[in-house]
Amino acid sequence: MRRWKLLLCLALAVCLLGSLNLTAFAEAGSGETGKPYSYTVRLYPGYYDDGPQSSEPVRSWEEVPFGASVNVSGAANVGSSVNEKFMVVGVKEAGKDSSDIFVNYTYSNVSEDKDFVIAYGIAGSVVSYTVTYSDINGNPVTPEDADGSPLPSRETFYGTPGDAVIVGCRDVPGYLPQAYNLRKTLSVNENENVFPFVYTPIQEVTEPPVDEEGNIVTDETDENIPDNGVPGANGPQDLIDLDEEDTPLGLLDLGKDALENGAELFGALPFGARMGLIGIDVILIGLLIWFIVRRKNKKKEQST
Repeated sequence: MRRWKLLLCLALAVCLLGSLNLTAFAEAGSGETGKPYSYTVRLYPGYYDDGPQSSEPVRSWEEVPFGASVNVSGAANVGSSVNEKFMVVGVKEAGKDSSDIFVNYTYSNVSEDKDFVIAYGIAGSVVSYTVTYSDINGNPVTPEDADGSPLPSRETFYGTPGDAVIVGCRDVPGYLPQAYNLRKTLSVNENENVFPFVYTPIQEVTEPPVDEEGNIVTDETDENIPDNGVPGANGPQDLIDLDEEDTPLGLLDLGKDALENGAELFGALPFGARMGLIGIDVILIGLLIWFIVRRKNKKKEQST
């Protein structure tokens, strides 16, 4: 019994030491000197033929603050022609096996250095796809560019059939979309290549009424209004995969992605934080073993 108690004490000590490092890591956005972290985001030209390409970035954003946003697609000049054969169809995240191509992409909530490359398509083999912006009644809305200039309620882009394209939403003053990003695999049938963004008006949140004593007067209609001011809504989703609307097996892909993301998150934690989590597992395993041994000893005592 003493050995089990010693094991549990050692595991608890490891857990406590790891939790101290985890607490320090939780102060995300602050460096060792107390200054905010800053990051570098780069966009490289990529390759579109067998000829040599420049290794210098097309655009580099230096000292980007933690949590800031960078409009990567805007610098790629999506839709432009490189020459008679190739055109720019979007951007990809460098160093990843994913075939996703981003359009209207903004790297939001910057938390690490990241590189992107421009993606190209052969002009003679691309298909068009349409991005629409409308309200819940189907009426077109007017989005705005990053500089506030109005954009059309329908935009046309081009890509290669079979490519998975992720289109980012546009900003529409006074409205929120159903999702910040829509994903879809392009088809040779251009009528199927539609990315519909549906916007809901943002209702203004007024100050609650108070009685003569200064107490807030509650109303049953206010109970269903969340903090974002949109009754009956939890805010936009980060990503909606339009392919999964017709593919029930898409849930399996979501589970696979969740496991992969969890493994990446654990690997990104500092050593002390990982040791803290491992210490918790050791404690749980130790308690389970102690319970099994204790139960076995009781059975022996009862049998004798």
